Amino acid sequence: SQSKDDTSKIKNLYRLAVAFAPSDSAKALQYANTSMRISQQIKWEKGIGLSYLAFGKAYYQITDYNAALSNCNTALSIFKKFNDKKNIATALGTIAVAFNGLGNYSKCIENNYAALSLFEELNDEKGIENIYNNIGVAYYYLLDYDKAIANYKKALPMCIKLDDKYGIASALDNIAIAYMDEG
Repeated sequence: SQSKDDTSKIKNLYRLAVAFAPSDSAKALQYANTSMRISQQIKWEKGIGLSYLAFGKAYYQITDYNAALSNCNTALSIFKKFNDKKNIATALGTIAVAFNGLGNYSKCIENNYAALSLFEELNDEKGIENIYNNIGVAYYYLLDYDKAIANYKKALPMCIKLDDKYGIASALDNIAIAYMDEG
C-alpha cells in the first residue's frame, strides 16, 4: 500500500490476484480491481490487459465461466496488440479451461493447442505441462481415453523434470482414472 503507483506495483497486484484466485476469490477480485484502477490511471494498456486476465482467472475459480471468457478475451485482444506471446498463451489457456467448464470441449482443445504452440515457441515448460494436462482433461470428457492418456503421459515427464509434485500427482491420477473408465 506504500509503494508508488507504477508498472511494478501493477505486476505485483496481478501476481497477488492470480495467487489468491483459487483460495480467496474476493481478495483476488480486490487485487484485480486495484490493478485495473492504477493501470487506467497511469494509462498503461498492458497493465489493463493483466487486470482483465486477473479478473478472468478469478471468475474461472468461482465458476463464472462466461465472465472468465469475457475478461480473458479482452485481455487477449490487448496482448495481441503488443505481440506479448507469454500473456497471449496464458490468456488462451484460461479461455480453454473456461470453455471446458462450459462443456465446449472442441473450443477448449482448439484454444489449448493455440496456447501450446506459443508455450513451445517460448520454451515454457511449466506452461506446456499445464496445457498437456488440460488437453487430456478435455479428451477425457469427450470419452476419448486414448488421447486423454497420451496427453497426460506427455505432461508427466515434464512434471517430473520440474519437480512439480502437484503436477505429478495430478497426471498420475488422471492417467489412472482414464484407464479405469476405459476398463
